[in-house]
Amino acid sequence: MSETMKTQLTTPSEREMLVTRTFDAPRDLVWQMWTRAEHLKHWWGPDGWSLPICEIDFRPGGSWFYCMAGPDDMQSCGKATYLEIAAPERL
Repeated sequence: MSETMKTQLTTPSEREMLVTRTFDAPRDLVWQMWTRAEHLKHWWGPDGWSLPICEIDFRPGGSWFYCMAGPDDMQSCGKATYLEIAAPERL
């Protein structure tokens, strides 16, 4: 696996998740892929799942609500709150 494909996931605290990965893409494009619903719908979730609900209130204190739809009518939803936004490097 190349260096650009390795993903590191750490949990500095019980309310924090840190995902680190190097992409062979412009930084601004990677930022948009994480912060715009129209992009998240194309890649978020496991293979075979879709993202029919993706609502983003992109501001500190705002939230991201999503529901993924999987095979056999399976559904998985989640919600996150944006505590800090420092474009283009930290959410």
